[in-house]
Amino acid sequence: MDDLICCSSTLEGHISLLENTFQALQAAGLTFKPSKVQLGPKEVKYLGHILSADGIRVVKSVAKRWGPKHDEAFAEVKRLVTNAPVLHFPDFSKEFVIHVDAPEVGAGAFLAQQNGDDVNIVAYFSQRFSKSQQHYSTAMKECYAVASNSTLASLFMG
Repeated sequence: MDDLICCSSTLEGHISLLENTFQALQAAGLTFKPSKVQLGPKEVKYLGHILSADGIRVVKSVAKRWGPKHDEAFAEVKRLVTNAPVLHFPDFSKEFVIHVDAPEVGAGAFLAQQNGDDVNIVAYFSQRFSKSQQHYSTAMKECYAVASNSTLASLFMG
């Protein structure tokens, strides 16, 4: 665990939350550097965003420039999308790997196996997020994608 953020709407609630958090960390045998602890900041920079009492905003210094590598990646995605995918039969003697992604509107995954230099796709999964799920944080969307796709994976992995 690299970062941990605790927030609440009242001072009393925050103190209680911190006590519970520190107890849970201690019970799990986890430690932290006291020099990195910030108690009660008015705003926090986290994953390219600034979190404050006013809400969440994007850090303006985070540049989003489109360059040649993006053109190449986009061309590769177009190529892959326009080629008919082949689903392979699972080889139960090989390890399965599940790949997930959860962009704005839904969760998707594919179950694959390595075959030399090739990746054999065994199954696909996708699900559109409900209106409320679309408001989840990126981390929560990714967690949801992993949890919902574990059912898909269990069909093949037992």
